[in-house]
Amino acid sequence: MDDTASVQIRVSHPADRLRAVALLVLAVSLFALLDTTAKYLITRKDLSVLQVVWARYVF
Repeated sequence: MDDTASVQIRVSHPADRLRAVALLVLAVSLFALLDTTAKYLITRKDLSVLQVVWARYVF
């Protein structure tokens, strides 16, 4: 039995790679936006840290 016959190599399509990069950039941007929003609410809207953290993880 030839071991190389059972190994399958999947070649990804360039569109799949582009979609993966776009999703990664979107995820990083959303995390940055979430952090920026939390800091804004604490400093400008006089909300307590506990309120902002609670709202951040409930929604």
